[in-house]
Amino acid sequence: MDEKVLTCPKCGFENDPSNDECDSCGVTFALIFSGQPATDSAPEPENPPTEATACPNCGFENDASAIDCLKCGIVFAKYYKLQERAQQDDTPETEGPSTDEDQPSKDMPTEQEARARAEALLKEEEEQAEAFRRRQEEEERAEAVRKQQEEERAEALRKQQEEEEKERAEALRKQQEEQERADALRRQREEEEKQRAEALRRQQEEEEKEHAEALRRQQEVEEEEKLNESLRQQQEEEEEEEEIEPAQLSPEQQEEEERAEAVRKQQEDEARAEALRQEEEARAEELRKQEEEERAEAVRKQEEEEERAEALRQQQEEEARAEALRQQQDDENKLIQIVMKGLKPKSQTKDLLRKYENDIIGINLFTPTEMLPVRLVRVYDDFFSLYDPETRILYSFPISRILATMENPDGFELEDGEDQISVLLFVKVYHQTG
Repeated sequence: MDEKVLTCPKCGFENDPSNDECDSCGVTFALIFSGQPATDSAPEPENPPTEATACPNCGFENDASAIDCLKCGIVFAKYYKLQERAQQDDTPETEGPSTDEDQPSKDMPTEQEARARAEALLKEEEEQAEAFRRRQEEEERAEAVRKQQEEERAEALRKQQEEEEKERAEALRKQQEEQERADALRRQREEEEKQRAEALRRQQEEEEKEHAEALRRQQEVEEEEKLNESLRQQQEEEEEEEEIEPAQLSPEQQEEEERAEAVRKQQEDEARAEALRQEEEARAEELRKQEEEERAEAVRKQEEEEERAEALRQQQEEEARAEALRQQQDDENKLIQIVMKGLKPKSQTKDLLRKYENDIIGINLFTPTEMLPVRLVRVYDDFFSLYDPETRILYSFPISRILATMENPDGFELEDGEDQISVLLFVKVYHQTG
């Protein structure tokens, strides 16, 4: 407790020395002390007044300059004003003018009437204090509701951000999985291309070996034919050298010689025909292999074209999926921005609502979709209050929770029990779901 206190001379409450009024009864110290400084107890005037004013309520002798009674607390000016008003109300209009002898009795009220007037005055002050206290409590409750709604809005926004983060993480994970599958498919295709290229290279090597072998055989056949031809020519030359004149040979020998010559020519013709046949077969085989190579090359090119077309199609599909995913993310971001902008309080929304104070409007009071008719009671700077006649409850919403407002001069039709009601304003507010 402080060492120095200012004791109220009216109620005895210990106040801070810097107070101008009593914290308990509200009396003004300057009027009581007549300008004297405050001390630990009620000061005694240096020159006490010679005259005293008796309280008309309790009879306590107060200082002549006092404006209220130190004992019962009534304010003299208010008391006399109430007495005068009561006297005027009690005096009939038809009553004639009073004499000087009756005037003092009418000006001086009875003690019971003075006490009743003082009690009425005190009761009025108490009612005013009670009304002020209730107004303060209402403001405190409204402030608590506003803070609670702000916390709910912040919590809803935090949960919404967490959901968005999860959705973005899930989309990123799916995109990474798609990229990994595309990389695996690309590696698989590259491996298949390598295998096909290796198989084609081996096939070409085998065909080249076969072609080289065929050429070698053909060259051997040609060399053998040349050798046979040279031997035949050599034999013919030897036979010509050793030929005996036809005149010296007998007919049988000439005939035998002719038959041998015919056989030799026949053998030569057969050898040439065989060589020609083998050459034709080699050419046909080479042509067949060449045609097979061309067909294999055409098939390979066709497969490559089909693979390139398939790869291009898959790439286009992946690009289309990526574009669709990006478009979806852009749409979600735009929707989030629209919702976030709608969550911010707007002065024009507040001004719009004030036009419909004390009117019936439509609002989704309990659910995000069902519109109900309620009375718009009051619009404040940060929130607005609604009265539901069905539940007889007063609801308050922050202005920042308004998502949309709709006006219709022709009115919106709503069901009010079994009746239809028309409202000029629809208000849609944000409701946390889930």
